[in-house]
Amino acid sequence: MSKSLFKWVDSLLVFFVVGPLAGMLIASLRAVDGDRETTPLTSATPLLGALYLLVAGVAACLCGLLGGRLFGRGRGYTLAGLVFGWVAWRTGNARMVLGDLDSGANLLLLAGEGVLAGAIALGAAMVIERFCHLSAEDQGRPGNADLPAPTWAQLLRPAPVPAMLLAMFAAALTASVLAWLFAFSVVKGQCLLAAIIAGVGAGVVSQLILAPKLPDRPAPIWIPLAAMILVAVASAVVARVVLGADVIAAARGTGSIARLQLWPLNRILPLDWIAGALLGARIGTDWAASMLERGVHHADGAQPHAS
Repeated sequence: MSKSLFKWVDSLLVFFVVGPLAGMLIASLRAVDGDRETTPLTSATPLLGALYLLVAGVAACLCGLLGGRLFGRGRGYTLAGLVFGWVAWRTGNARMVLGDLDSGANLLLLAGEGVLAGAIALGAAMVIERFCHLSAEDQGRPGNADLPAPTWAQLLRPAPVPAMLLAMFAAALTASVLAWLFAFSVVKGQCLLAAIIAGVGAGVVSQLILAPKLPDRPAPIWIPLAAMILVAVASAVVARVVLGADVIAAARGTGSIARLQLWPLNRILPLDWIAGALLGARIGTDWAASMLERGVHHADGAQPHAS
């Protein structure tokens, strides 16, 4: 099988087989009241939910590693993101999960789910980045030779710590603003789209800040991914403190004319955030890298690369 043909096969296999199977595991969970609309840790069997989440994370990692080894880091992130996207798709939305009196779900459980799923996703991201090369597309430089995968030192500390913290803070702020603007309902598809848009913005900002420190390669994608995981967890904790017992009324009122509604950041559940980060941050990082490269060529008086 040729490499170009396999590039279609792997995406179709992940989208139509691996992703749906991972999603089926999550969809088999039930809330305390027997409802299907739940999430791994807010279900009646949180330990089983955590196990299913780990299985889905391993599947995402393996798919991402295989695709990344063949086609580059960005391809690996996309395949992993598709698996997590299916997992997120098969969970309930914020109104169903938080607005049901009998479900027992709450924002602190969702924050814990964000920590667990975030750790799994970050682990998968580290494996993909460490063992996958950077294609010309990943570099934003069409026609360039592939770059080798980074060492652990290059991956974990690609730039001085202050620059990394600044990039993470800016990525989190950008993702929060974009999610606030685009998460105008609790519909699952719309929340996933808002998370992807937030991921694109986080990737762009992270790349722009770290580019001067990394002249030869794009910034690691795990940095905007970690930033969005922090937003997912922090927004749930803050909303729990501010809303308290009113979270049920807020969830039920979301999308109506009710005064009390969930904040836009809480309409996006943790698994939505993670899927959006895996899919969007890669796009944003590659896009910013290509813009910077064109800008450098233009400044030097040379013609920019063709897109």
